[in-house]
Amino acid sequence: MSAHLGEEFVYHCTDERDVSGLKVKKEVHLKKSCPVMLLVNLSDVLVNGLTGTASKMEPECVHVFFPGLNRTEVITTHVFTKYCNILKKDIGSRRQLPLQLSYAMTVHKSQGMTLDRVSVEHTTVWTAYSSLKSCSM
Repeated sequence: MSAHLGEEFVYHCTDERDVSGLKVKKEVHLKKSCPVMLLVNLSDVLVNGLTGTASKMEPECVHVFFPGLNRTEVITTHVFTKYCNILKKDIGSRRQLPLQLSYAMTVHKSQGMTLDRVSVEHTTVWTAYSSLKSCSM
């Protein structure tokens, strides 16, 4: 991220009760033009795994351009909850932007996606190849 010019914004979470084990980061560090990925489904089109570019940073939100949708969306905080199967209720929550830096993603995260371009390590070639629109080598 240091290659991106401009001010770094740090988005801090707000926790309530027991959040141990939640995989959502306490801090999200972003700069303008950084690649980002959504971590949750926000609508039928703003879905988990969708990638875009941070285009504008504000204290409470991030404007993200999603090239696959050809539009910019304002992403605000989301409440991630920790559920207890024994008590049958939520026992903790973390409010944070549902974004992470996305210079790369695992093949598992990309399954089900149609990708315009990829760069793959040799151990994951078949799974990645099956997700491509077309292939030219």
